[in-house]
Amino acid sequence: MFNEIISKKEQSELLRWIFENENIFEENIVSSNRKFLRINSIKKVPELFFDIKKRILEKENIKNYELDPFFGDMVTWNSEGGSIQLHDDPTIPGREHYRFNLFLSKPISGGDPIYNNEKLNFNEREYIKYHVNRYKHMSKPVIGQKPRIVISYGISIDQSTSNLIYY
Repeated sequence: MFNEIISKKEQSELLRWIFENENIFEENIVSSNRKFLRINSIKKVPELFFDIKKRILEKENIKNYELDPFFGDMVTWNSEGGSIQLHDDPTIPGREHYRFNLFLSKPISGGDPIYNNEKLNFNEREYIKYHVNRYKHMSKPVIGQKPRIVISYGISIDQSTSNLIYY
């Protein structure tokens, strides 16, 4: 379930771009100390964001997919106290919604993902695969000054082929 997919140099490059562009992030109105950026809607995003998505989908052997129409690909940023509420994500009838969360910054404490009632441990530069319209998920509050920063790649696939995605 956990897969390191980027180098430390790539991680640094992405985090540098994220910190330099903090001003274009949107506040998440669902809960405090959270913000996000939909990378598909930004014109000057490093190509590395999309190269990594391609790398993940090749590793997962996923060929036929569409961009998730609800949230697309995004960067999420939870600072101290920020958490993600328990939820599942929407999908289009006849399709399944998957997300691949790549962890760029791990807080000193907290920020743990909870997926299908299971607490998952994670490391920076690893991604976790989620079937978000089938299983509820959330994250614990971030503790400390180091934020939880994740690139969340979203795809939509036909239900008839979703059984090809293994956990």
